[in-house]
Amino acid sequence: MKIERLVLGAIEENCYIIYLDDGCIIVDPGTNDVLHYCREKQLHVTDILLTHGHYDHIGGVDALVEAYGAIVHATKDTMRVVKDEVLNLSFRHQPLILQSEIDIVDDDIVINNEKIHVYHTPGHVIGSCCYLFEKKKIMFSGDMLFAGSVGRVDFPGSSVEDMRKSIALLKSLDFNCTVAPGHGDSTTLQEEQKYNPYFQ
Repeated sequence: MKIERLVLGAIEENCYIIYLDDGCIIVDPGTNDVLHYCREKQLHVTDILLTHGHYDHIGGVDALVEAYGAIVHATKDTMRVVKDEVLNLSFRHQPLILQSEIDIVDDDIVINNEKIHVYHTPGHVIGSCCYLFEKKKIMFSGDMLFAGSVGRVDFPGSSVEDMRKSIALLKSLDFNCTVAPGHGDSTTLQEEQKYNPYFQ
């Protein structure tokens, strides 16, 4: 498995391309630049994972679905967020309502023989989740967890109490893995458990 990061848009959202034998998975395609990149590299996109529904993480979804017929995976609450311009924050910029169908994820999913565990981590917004690719030991944390910080909780759909519970969940995990966040550089789970001030 090869993983590539694209940094997109004015607020430098991280989109990840996961290369598998039978195609690619895209995590959080924030703009249509992802489609242009995939066409340029002649990639075949089979699936899209959404860590949450904010506009800067979903802006390229519909174009990818139209071009490749990719399956979009997200939690039930994220399906609400992507259909609501206030919850997805696009009302502040250019209103965006996702048109693509959503395959609702709950627990473990398998894509191209890759087992992916879904950790439900609301707080930054309802429906937020982290995806752990178990064989590769990499977690895509969206805006739940960053290197040295966590996501903001002052948006529509945010919850301080939910964030506390989500932090406690990630703090309780007894393994290490790479953490690939929605903004900024990668880190590791154990690094954040030990040194992230919000985990103390």
